[in-house]
Amino acid sequence: SESTKRNNILEFGDLFNRIQRKIYEQFSSTTFEQQCKIFYSLVEVNLDIDMKLMLKLTKSISNNINNIPKPVFCKTFWALVQSKQFASAQQILPILQDLVQYGDIKYFFDHNDFVRLIWSIVSMIFRNPFDSKTRNLSLIHISEPTRLLSISYAVFCLKKK
Repeated sequence: SESTKRNNILEFGDLFNRIQRKIYEQFSSTTFEQQCKIFYSLVEVNLDIDMKLMLKLTKSISNNINNIPKPVFCKTFWALVQSKQFASAQQILPILQDLVQYGDIKYFFDHNDFVRLIWSIVSMIFRNPFDSKTRNLSLIHISEPTRLLSISYAVFCLKKK
């Protein structure tokens, strides 16, 4: 019934708020990788996020942008762009440009993370195409046939202009 749904939503909201408070209280005992995972999870859930916790996470990530662990790199970048933390997200672009020097970056990440990465870069480029940090990146679309199917799928790679 409607009242049961409403009660469940209120109960979940209360639980979510208690979890956020607990994370905030124990913030200093979390590792940087855990902070990145928490940040990504909060942005992905897209609920009423505690702003104090979000500011603390964003500040920590911004201060350690060059130390984002590879397992959470793309998710953290995606979460920064999704939450409109563009100044912090732009700090990641030079890291990506450095990766391009070692070859096609799609091989550095799994498929889902690579999709998050491309979405984030495209969002950054379209947000401000004349920004000096995004102006030097371009996306190349390569269509490759799949093994057994006649359809094609898109593969993207980053290239310095």
